[in-house]
Amino acid sequence: MADRYGGMYIPVPVPLTAGSFPVEANAGDILLGYLANFLAKIIQVYAGDVWDSVSPSTPIVKTTLAQDPEDNFNEAMLPCLYVYRPARETREAIEKFEQVADDYRFQKGRIEVRWILNSVQQANHRKRNQLIDAVRKVVDRAMHVGRDPAWIVPGDTDPLLPDSTPNPSYDPKAALQGSSLLNYTGAAVLELDHAAPSVYSHKMMLPAPQRHYDELRLSITVEELLERDLDIIGDPNVKAEAIYESPDQGTGLGPFILGDAYYQ
Repeated sequence: MADRYGGMYIPVPVPLTAGSFPVEANAGDILLGYLANFLAKIIQVYAGDVWDSVSPSTPIVKTTLAQDPEDNFNEAMLPCLYVYRPARETREAIEKFEQVADDYRFQKGRIEVRWILNSVQQANHRKRNQLIDAVRKVVDRAMHVGRDPAWIVPGDTDPLLPDSTPNPSYDPKAALQGSSLLNYTGAAVLELDHAAPSVYSHKMMLPAPQRHYDELRLSITVEELLERDLDIIGDPNVKAEAIYESPDQGTGLGPFILGDAYYQ
């Protein structure tokens, strides 16, 4: 038996990384990885065509990192989607544990998302600013629903997925809703609170001047639920096997590692 607190299993599994997509980038914090992959896929599928008309030689999301851009910024990685928890001072002010019932305890906090874009010719700057505003609404819709046909985790047996074996609660009309973001992140709540265009200013080493990049900043409220006594499958002392997304699924987001394979 094991416990799960949001996306973190207890005992805490060894972090796994692959390519530019670290699902378990921090110790046990797979929530950041799944959320980053979900958002990158949504942006790619629903805004990719418009992006190609402005920047055909650059992918709409080139890199996905579960880090603060202040900790890992490289112009060559742009456009980059950064998904991370706020700095310590902010977390001390907003994060708290709450007990609302005997069997319902959770930690409330916040996730920051920054989609920082590469430089673009002035002639295309206005078009891209309009695209940033459209992406705000695309992301809000996807976060509100909590799942999308564009995002299906390999091996998911959810009854709302295509090719699933129907169970008593199966709804054929909902068969193409995609994987559940809450299920994979382990969150009870993931709610987009704020999304606005901004400018990221990167401090270069002197004497180089400060450089500025267009960005979309998102703030997401998260409630991570404590779940007790989950079943363990296999040997928890063995490192979880990585499951990669096959190229024919067309994500264009690089290797895709799933979470720990020993808990359900």
